[in-house]
Amino acid sequence: INAIYIIFLTLLVQFGVTQIKAVEASSFFLFEIVVAAISSYLLVGETIAIKEWLGGIMIIVGVILAAQN
Repeated sequence: INAIYIIFLTLLVQFGVTQIKAVEASSFFLFEIVVAAISSYLLVGETIAIKEWLGGIMIIVGVILAAQN
């Protein structure tokens, strides 16, 4: 049954992406990486190196700058 949820949610995300601008869609998918890294840190204690934190900060800044335009 989990596979059905995954397929449904993937289709829902793909539909949603077609409804927004390409810049917004790419920002959304980049931000997903940051959320996954922070989730793995908080949920399972994954270690995150300094350059990974810096990369995440750069993605967040980029998303904010893209949102302003």
